[in-house]
Amino acid sequence: MCDFKRLWILQGRFVKQLFNPAINLMNNLSYPRKLIVLGGLSLLSLLIVSISLLVYLSGSISTANQQLEGLKQAQKTSSLIQSLQQHRGMSAAVIAGVDNSADKQMSVNNLANENFLKVREGLPSELKQAAKWSTIQEQWQYLEAKGVSLALDESFNLHTELIHNLNSLQLQVADHYFLLVMDDLDSYYLTNSFLFTIPITLELLGQARAVGVSYLVNKDKKSREEMVSLLSNTIVPLDVFKENLPKVKRELISNGESLSAQELSQKIERHIKFTLDGVLADTTSLSSLELYNQSTYVIDVGYQFLDNSLSFTLSTLLRSRVKQANTQLIVSIGFSSALFLIVLYFIIGLYFSTIRSINSLTQVTGKFYGGDLDARVTLDTHDELNNIALGFNEMATSFQNLMIDKEEISSRLRAIIDNSPIGIWFTGIDGRYHFVNKTFCNLAGIQEEDMLNTPSANLALLLGDEIAHHCLKSDRAALAQDYPHVSYETIPRLNAKPYILEITKVKLKNAQGDVVGLIGISKDITNKRQQEEDLKLADIVYQNSSEAMMITNSNNEILAINPALSEITGYSSSELIGKNPSIFSSGKQSTEFYQSMWEEIKLTGTWQGEIWNTKKNGGEFPEWLSINTIYDDYGNVFRRIALFSDITEKKKKDALILRQAKYDSLTNLPNRIMFIDRLEQEIKVSQRKRQKFALIFIDLDNFKKINDTRGHVYGDALLIEAGKRITHCIREVDSVARLGGDEFTILLSDIADIHNVELICQKVLQALSQPFYISKIYTYISASLGVTIYPNDANSTLELLKNADQAMYLAKNLGRNRFCYFTASMQEQALDHLELMDDLREAITLNQLVVFYQPIVDLKTGVISKAEALLRWKHPTRGMVSPAEFIPLAEESGLIIEIGDWVFKQTVQHIIKCKEQLGLDIQISVNKSPVQFRESIDQLDWLSYLAENQLPGDNIVIEITEGLLMNNHISTMERLSKFRAAGVGLSMDDFGTGYSSLSYLKKFALDYLKIDQSFTRNITPSSEDMILSEAIITMAQKLGLKVIAEGIETEEQKDLLINAGCDYGQGYYFSKPIPGEEFLRLLTRSSCDLDMNSMLPAGINSQQFDI
Repeated sequence: MCDFKRLWILQGRFVKQLFNPAINLMNNLSYPRKLIVLGGLSLLSLLIVSISLLVYLSGSISTANQQLEGLKQAQKTSSLIQSLQQHRGMSAAVIAGVDNSADKQMSVNNLANENFLKVREGLPSELKQAAKWSTIQEQWQYLEAKGVSLALDESFNLHTELIHNLNSLQLQVADHYFLLVMDDLDSYYLTNSFLFTIPITLELLGQARAVGVSYLVNKDKKSREEMVSLLSNTIVPLDVFKENLPKVKRELISNGESLSAQELSQKIERHIKFTLDGVLADTTSLSSLELYNQSTYVIDVGYQFLDNSLSFTLSTLLRSRVKQANTQLIVSIGFSSALFLIVLYFIIGLYFSTIRSINSLTQVTGKFYGGDLDARVTLDTHDELNNIALGFNEMATSFQNLMIDKEEISSRLRAIIDNSPIGIWFTGIDGRYHFVNKTFCNLAGIQEEDMLNTPSANLALLLGDEIAHHCLKSDRAALAQDYPHVSYETIPRLNAKPYILEITKVKLKNAQGDVVGLIGISKDITNKRQQEEDLKLADIVYQNSSEAMMITNSNNEILAINPALSEITGYSSSELIGKNPSIFSSGKQSTEFYQSMWEEIKLTGTWQGEIWNTKKNGGEFPEWLSINTIYDDYGNVFRRIALFSDITEKKKKDALILRQAKYDSLTNLPNRIMFIDRLEQEIKVSQRKRQKFALIFIDLDNFKKINDTRGHVYGDALLIEAGKRITHCIREVDSVARLGGDEFTILLSDIADIHNVELICQKVLQALSQPFYISKIYTYISASLGVTIYPNDANSTLELLKNADQAMYLAKNLGRNRFCYFTASMQEQALDHLELMDDLREAITLNQLVVFYQPIVDLKTGVISKAEALLRWKHPTRGMVSPAEFIPLAEESGLIIEIGDWVFKQTVQHIIKCKEQLGLDIQISVNKSPVQFRESIDQLDWLSYLAENQLPGDNIVIEITEGLLMNNHISTMERLSKFRAAGVGLSMDDFGTGYSSLSYLKKFALDYLKIDQSFTRNITPSSEDMILSEAIITMAQKLGLKVIAEGIETEEQKDLLINAGCDYGQGYYFSKPIPGEEFLRLLTRSSCDLDMNSMLPAGINSQQFDI
């Protein structure tokens, strides 16, 4: 096995050495020259093969033609031999004395000469010059000259020798014309028969003929034996002939009488047998001439077969070969030419295709090498070069992607480096910066270009002397040691805390181990230092916090506690470390509580809530516990931090706050919030159980007067007692609440009979009507109750409260000290009230409001010197709406501010019109509601408006009520003082209907008192109203006030007031309130001393229109 392997290696080396010259040659040639060499060699090989084929075919054709020529010459020689054989036989007959043989001798002699001439003419010159041909010619001349004078044996021998020489010549001719080298078996066997077997057989027959003629004449034994021997010798060539002829595949053809080879053989064999039988038996009756003729016949048939069949068949075969060779030559020439052109065509195509592909590859690779990474090879071939091109394209694409990836990686790496929180740079051993990232530039506060373009000697210009000195010093230190050098640098910042940088420098070596520079890393450890300080601070807070802190591990084992925990629980650190926090468990929380708590902690990581725990001494306490989870980098629980504080005191305070939030601090009854909550719960219960309950709304009657007159302390004591009395009137299942002020509510649960509600209402009314003895003073009050039933009246909290409130107001309107049930009509009134308020909001913009003026007459002179501006509302569907109906709505909704300002503007403009048109300086009173004196409401500055219209203040009188003065609000007093200072008159309206306190009249500088029409309407001589009116007039006059009586409707009333000393009168006796234009006409008539009384319509009640 080893020997075989060694042999294989040796063979490989031999082959390699054998082909080394070719390999070296190809390695030193360019591809065009390689293709030229290979193409030239291929074409040369093809050309040589083609020429060789053509030469071969041409030689074959030439040989075949020569063989045809030789065959012709052989035929001539055969004819000569045949004639000489006849001459030999005829000579023997002549010598033997056969009759008539001499005559035939001459003809045979002439035939022989003709054949000699033919042979000589066709014989090649080479053979003519040969000694054999000269000998033949000499022999023939000798025989021809001597002729019959020769002895029989001599003649026979000379003829036989001559024929033998001609047979030798025949072979030389055959060899000269290549008849002995036939290419195929058919030609070989035919040639063999033509040159050897048949001629030999015929020669033996010819010799036997000559010997037989002599024998038949002489009858000598020798001739007989010789004849027998000759005839017997014909058997061998004849057998060869019979054996060879069947091997010829081509059928014999003839150009004369057709005779088959078998027939020829049979003729010869019969002749031989007949002759031998006769000669051997010595009984033949043949004469020498008959033998001669018979032998000559057989010999002639043989030569005829030789010439007509063998020669013709062989010549035909040779001609066919020539023709075939010519055809092959033409085809070979055409095929070789075509193949040559095709090979040349494809070689040229291969040359240009390969060169174009190689050039394309060379150009593209050159572009690619030059930096054009998008360059690609595009070939139209499907060969290995295309595979190389495709491989190159794939490689180029991969390389391009690699370069793109490299650029992206470089960009990302640069981005990572630039955006790294760590400053990174590289300096050479000379200290010059070759690379810096953005973070380093930001930390240093210097641009990247400045860092890279500044020599190390100029660093002080960028960094400052001190920092530059430190940098160079740390560079030298880092270069002098083999481990990283760490230093710290403080970088100042403008208007900010300086940076603290931790700078690490390490030597950078190349592949040979030489130091080429330094890699530097700078970290901003300002925050780290701050965090260290914060950790110290946090530890201080942890140790000194008043809130308990506990840290556990993932197994819920206590790791650390702070002093506050020990102080709260009484446990020391040594007693708790390693323990489970369940040591604090009080047992008040259920298992389900802890399960829920831990589920939330595991789900969210946090939990907080209230929990009861136990101290070391066994005392239980509530705590507010917060648990937070800290996870490691893998999301597993690392630590849990618990913070808690003792909330015992907080819970007490919360309970107190809760009570204060839900209970009335004065009466200790549930307040509005708690009542609303109980009412909602009662609705749900009653809805579920399908039962009824009653809501009673209680409002103490005239409580405000008691509070104002006897003080808030007294009022508070009364409210406390009232709450107790109401509570004693209800069942334990019922609820009492104070909503605020003097308002209380009762919630009667599960009422089966409405009669029970009435009984409780009666008990409440009776209890509250009893005298209250407070601070040694008896006080009497009453209450108004409103009742609504669930679900008969409503099924919501708001609806029930609204219904009870409406029913309570109905009770007040009916005279107080009673209870009323809510009815549907109340709801209708409320809706009507709401609709009227909505319409009032649009009345101003729709010009539905109008100012009427009612004259105020000087009772002494009867002259109209004043008037009161009265507001009227002409509703599009309701008609004229009474001021008593819509003024309270305006005050309730706040619209009175806008409406009052509008009335004031209209009044000012009307006064100006009176001055401009009539020349009258009239004073008009304008009512101002207490709502208009509130500071919080933005309203028109009346004094500014007067100044804007250049109207003095004494043209305006502001009418106010006693209630405004009773409030005694500082801002109200200031505004009234401003009006008085501007000359605006002040009039107290409806005096006598309220408290009529003289202190107000004394305290405030009023100009007018208006006696309410409720006194004027009923005055008669000596009546109480008359007495009161006289007292008011007297009192006002004593105080320096003018008195205006409202509601004068009769002359008697006017006269009584005049006699009482009243200054001014106002009422339907003089004029009803009239529009502005009509009031101007009235003033015109008044100035003409018209009788004012003629204007008074009989039977008109002014109360319907006055406010």
